[in-house]
Order: sequence, then structure tokens, then C-alpha cells
Amino acid sequence: MKKYLSLLKYLKPYLPKVGISLSFNLLSVFFSLFSLTMLIPVLQILFNQQPLVSEPVAFELNVKAIAHNFNYLISHVILTRGKVSALVFVSLVILTFIFLKNLFHYLSVYFLAPVRTGVIKDIRNTLFRKIIDLPLGYYSGERKGDIISRITTDVNEIEASIIRSLDLFFREPVMIIVYLGSLIYMSPGLTLFVLVLLPISGLIIGRIGRTLRRNSAKVQKSMGSLLSIIEEAIGGLRIIKAFNAEEKTNEKFYQTNDQFTRLMIKNWRRRDLASPLSEFLGVAILILVMWYGGTLVLGEKSELSSAEFITYIGIFSQVINPAKQFTNAYYSVVKGMASVDRVNYILDTQNSIVEKKDALSLKEFREAIVYRDVSFRYNTTYVLRNINLTIEKGKTIAIVGQSGSGKSTLVDLLPRFYDV
Repeated sequence: MKKYLSLLKYLKPYLPKVGISLSFNLLSVFFSLFSLTMLIPVLQILFNQQPLVSEPVAFELNVKAIAHNFNYLISHVILTRGKVSALVFVSLVILTFIFLKNLFHYLSVYFLAPVRTGVIKDIRNTLFRKIIDLPLGYYSGERKGDIISRITTDVNEIEASIIRSLDLFFREPVMIIVYLGSLIYMSPGLTLFVLVLLPISGLIIGRIGRTLRRNSAKVQKSMGSLLSIIEEAIGGLRIIKAFNAEEKTNEKFYQTNDQFTRLMIKNWRRRDLASPLSEFLGVAILILVMWYGGTLVLGEKSELSSAEFITYIGIFSQVINPAKQFTNAYYSVVKGMASVDRVNYILDTQNSIVEKKDALSLKEFREAIVYRDVSFRYNTTYVLRNINLTIEKGKTIAIVGQSGSGKSTLVDLLPRFYDV
């Protein structure tokens, strides 16, 4: 969770757009809820249970006042035009609410689009800046193909799995909270029964998600190995052909590619399990709610009428799809967190070359370049040992030696590519 929150710092420049998107999401959810509550008057009209209200009440922002005045409108239509016209009236209200719901949903996604693309742009910029800033010594211990994989494949995976899930994380929890709030208002006892069942499905889904993240990390690491083999093969193609090493190189690539394929199959199978599992658990909970709620409705002291119970089931069924989408988003985020780990591996690397506070600035070359008792090693073996060399200004010298004797290292120390 901490690593996911580290990504949220990239949202800071886009918070106004996020706020606008959340506002439209909230409006979309409320109009969706209103359209579902319209089932109550439709069912009451069909079953001859619609209460006839003769007088409206003063407008107030509470459920009872709004329901009373709406029932008054329906009653007026029934008395003046008949029940069929009342059904047409309610249907037009539902259609209007559905239109507004989808309009606000589109506006929410519209303002979220620059957030998704902007966050990925900022991550790429930050990662590339870090790659340029790190000293050459860092790259002597890392494969270039793996680094390229982190800035391309891993960032793309973050975009595909985490950033694209942003709208789901902003929309679905709001929908679930609003729907559950309305269910609590309609029947606290029945909703309490629902809330007891939901954590059980959450535990099952979370257990699968943990295995998905571990496997995703292996997938991304394997992709880095593939790109490294490709980069090394293209860069050393002359040597491969000169020593007839084509078969050996192909075999190395085939083995790594087979490993990557097996990991991807396992990864997709776990990810594809999210949708059917969440749907099955949701329907199982829905059946239990219908059974328990049915016993309440059939009881002598029921807090729900038949029409209200059917509406309750309709609203609860709308919780299943957001929960299912939220589950899919959770699996996507878990999968993408492996890529976040690989990207953070570079971003969290400290630059080993640090300027001293009292460092002198040399603005011109005056007399000579002097190496005095210089020794250097990459790992445990010294490449340079006790080197003393003076190169006077204006002179040209040639550094000659066999491959691996430290010629390039000697020159690289001068511009401080490595710290000594």
C-alpha cells in the first residue's frame, strides 16, 4: 500500500481535475440511485399499492419530503389521466435520470483522461532524469536491456494496470458507499447481514491477489532478461557470427522466452480468475440476501413492503458490478505493483558521486593533469594500482595496453565518471 501511495504524489499537479472528476462521479451515482428508486412507484402502480396523496408538503432536502411530493405528482397524474399515463410519466423520469447519469459519467472520465496520461508522462520524465543523473559506475553492474525494460515495459505496465484503474478507484468506491448508504436507510437489519458477508469474499480475493503480485514481479524480471539478451546479441552480432555462436545464442534466447511464456500463462490465469470469482461470490451473497430478506418481508413486523424489497434487491444488485470492477482494478494494481518496485529500484538509487560543500571550481586548464598514487577496482580485482602520471599542458600522449588493462578506466576517472 505504501508503494501505491508513492505514486499518488504524481497526482498533485492534477488535483483540480481529480476534484472535478469526483464531483461528476458523485452526481452520476446519485442519478443512478434515483433511477433505481423509481422502481417503487412503478411496482406500486402495477400492484395497485400506490398511495394517493392529495396535498404536497413544503420542499425540504430530505427523503420523506421528496418522496411525499413525488407521490403527489404521481397521484395527480393517476387521478387526471389514469394509471397508464402515470407509468409513462415515471418511465420518462427514469429515462431522464439515466441520461443524466451517463452524461455525468462521461464528464468524469473526460476530466480524468489528462490525469492518466499526465501521470505517466511525469513518471517517464522522472525516471529518464534519474537515469541521466546516475554515474557510469552504476551501469557497470546493470544490464542495459533491463534498464530499457524498466523505462519502457514497466512504465507501460504501470499505465495499463494502475493508471487506467484510477477512474475505477475514484468511481466504484463512491458508488458502493452511496448504494450501501441507501440500503442502510431502507433496511438497517438486512444491510447489516450483507456487511457481515462482504468481508468473507474480500479475504478470498485478497489471498489470490498476493500470489498475483509475486508472479508479476517474476514476469517483469524475465522480460528484462529477454531485452538484455536482444541488446547484447545485436551489439555483439559480429562476434557471434565470427565464432559461429548462433545456435548457442538462439538456445539462450529460447530458454528465457519459454520461461517468460510460462510465467505469463500463470499470470493471466490468476488475473482472469478475478471476474468469475467476484461474480460468483456476488451472486451467492445476493441469493442469501433474497432468502433472508424474504423471511423479513413475510414476517408480521416487516420494515419493507414487497415493492420496497424488490427495489432493495435492485439496488443491491448494482453493488455487485462496482464491487466486481473494483476487484478487477485491485488485481490490476497488484499486478502493476511489481513494475512499480522495478521502477522504484532505479529512482531510489543514491548517486554515489556527491560534491563537497567546499569543492573548488576549475575554470581553466593551467599546467598539467596529474594522477598521483591512483588505484581503482570495480569489484574485488584492482584494474589500476598506484598509478602516477603527469600530462603537461599542450602535450599529446598515447595510452597503450592490452584489452582489460585499464586504459578506458584511467581516462574515465578524469571527468569523474567514477569516484575515487
